[in-house]
Amino acid sequence: QAELLNWLTPPGVDKSYDAIDGEKLHRYVREQAAISVKYRDAGNQFWGRIAGMPSGTDTQNWIKDKFKEIGVPYETVTIPVPAEYPKSWGVDVSSNGKSIHLSSAFPLIDFPETAGSLNGDRELETVWMSLGQESDFLGKDVRGKAVFIYSIATPNVLIQSSMWMESVGRAQKAGAAAIFVHVAIPGNMKYVSHLVGGRARDIQVPVFTIGDDDGRTVEQMNAAAKGAGLRTHVRWEVGEYPDLKQDIVIGKLPGMTDENIVMLSHTDGFFEGASDNAAGTAAMLGTAEYFAKMPKEKRRRTLYFVALVDHHSGDLSVRWVRDKLFQSVFPIKD
Repeated sequence: QAELLNWLTPPGVDKSYDAIDGEKLHRYVREQAAISVKYRDAGNQFWGRIAGMPSGTDTQNWIKDKFKEIGVPYETVTIPVPAEYPKSWGVDVSSNGKSIHLSSAFPLIDFPETAGSLNGDRELETVWMSLGQESDFLGKDVRGKAVFIYSIATPNVLIQSSMWMESVGRAQKAGAAAIFVHVAIPGNMKYVSHLVGGRARDIQVPVFTIGDDDGRTVEQMNAAAKGAGLRTHVRWEVGEYPDLKQDIVIGKLPGMTDENIVMLSHTDGFFEGASDNAAGTAAMLGTAEYFAKMPKEKRRRTLYFVALVDHHSGDLSVRWVRDKLFQSVFPIKD
C-alpha cells in the first residue's frame, strides 16, 4: 500500500490554507470511487459514475450530503442528459482449436456514434497489423476482417501511436469490419480512449481497446498460425436512454462585493475515476469547506461551487453553466 504524500504549503502562502485536510480530501476520493465500484458490482459492464444512470444520481446525492456537512447552501437544477451507452460486449479470438476471451476489451468513448450499429454479432477473419503503418498494409487484404493494431502509449492512452500514425483510420479506409487497438502498457487493463484524430470519422466501424496481456496472446496465436486461420467473434449491444435526467448541484457562499468566482468540477468518470475526476471534486469540496468556515464579512467575493454531471458524455451541464449561470453571475455591462 503506497503512502500518502504530504505537500507543505509553499513559502509566502497564507498559512490558514493548512486547514484544508489532505487526508480528508483523499477520503472524498475513495468515497466517490466506491460509488463506481458499487455500480460495477451491480452487474454493469460499462461502469463508473455515469451521467443519468444510478451511479450518477448517487454521486450527485453524495455531493448534496457533503455540502450539508460542510455548511455550504446549495440549489439544484435538473437537466436532461439523453445518452447512448454500451450495455454489453464480448470478444473471443480462436485459432487451431484454441480460443481465448479478451477480458480487457473496452469500446471507444464514442462507440455508440461510430460503431455503425447499436447491435452486432460478427465472426470475422482476423489480421494482425503490427503498428498499422502503410508498409504493414502492403499485400494484406483487410476488407471485412477484424484488424489488430499494436499501439504505443506516447504519451498516453488518449494520444497513442495508433492515433498519430493514423493506423486506425488506415484500417477503416481499407474496409476493416472491426478494429482492436492493443495498448502496450504492461498488465491487462481496460481503457476508455478517444483516439481523436486517429480514425476516419465518416467511416463507421466498431473499435475496441485491449490490454497488453490479451494483445500479446493474440499476437502469439497469430504467429503460431503463421498469419492464417485466426478468427475473431465480436458482439455488442448499445442501450438508448433518451429520457435520462440529472441534477447539477450549485453551492453558493455570499461575499461582500458584486465580484464572483465560480469553481467547476465534473463528477462523472469511468471506472473508479479517482484522478478523473474524483480528485478535482474533492479539491472543490475542500475549497468550499475552507471558505464556509470563514465569516461572510471576510469573504470579499461570492463563491460558486458547481458539480457538473456529464463531461464524458456530452457536456450538457457545461452548456447550462455557460448559457444560464454565467449570464447571471458575470453579466455583460456597458
